[in-house]
Amino acid sequence: MEELLRLPEEPEPSPALEFMRRREALLISYSVFVGNYRELTERLKLVENPHVAINLWTVKLDVEFEKVRDEVTRLLHNFLASALSLLDHIKVHMEKLYEGSDLFAEYTSRRREHVFSTPVYRFVYDLRQYAIHNKLPLVGRIFSFHKTRGIRISYFLDVGELKRSKKKRWSAEARQYMDTYGGQLPLRQLAMEYFPVMNEFYKWLRKREPEFNRENPNFLRQRWERIAKQMRTTGPDYDKRGA
Repeated sequence: MEELLRLPEEPEPSPALEFMRRREALLISYSVFVGNYRELTERLKLVENPHVAINLWTVKLDVEFEKVRDEVTRLLHNFLASALSLLDHIKVHMEKLYEGSDLFAEYTSRRREHVFSTPVYRFVYDLRQYAIHNKLPLVGRIFSFHKTRGIRISYFLDVGELKRSKKKRWSAEARQYMDTYGGQLPLRQLAMEYFPVMNEFYKWLRKREPEFNRENPNFLRQRWERIAKQMRTTGPDYDKRGA
């Protein structure tokens, strides 16, 4: 009976398993980012459809607009949060597994040249800080009519309202990005410009990482040994093992 009740001993920490868990966690972070992007752009595409907009115009306009605005703001918040979280998660992943390697140098260079240098990244970063630490940006809507293109509806951020914030200092690159759109920055355009930047960066890493591991088995083996040592000498059961 005692043998049946006795719990099995904990297995030896597996650095290979820890490695796979980190890659899986990064994939989840990427999937969250993609999901938030799709939800935001698909909702905007729907409510910017002229037929939908006309119905909102004729039936309880103010009430319906407030509902749409609140939902778009929620989706924008989620998109901004996941966009920057993914970049942070990639940074931690690379530091834990590849710091000091040629791959880490490649990653640092590509992040600087293909992400940090883009005005849309600087604006999204600043907007996320504004939304998290100051207040949610106000979402507006504008109707326009053209004799050939017909009715057009756009949900936007008020650039003037953002710039007037006394609690937020916008970077020069973010101001440059805002200036390209004048007073109204279309939300769907913003998301569609930012998404390829992070998507291509993540996909490059997803492809390059296994290539590097195949090319540098000794480095990977040494890093696994380091991870195993950390796993044995940290955590809640460390004192129990008498190490």
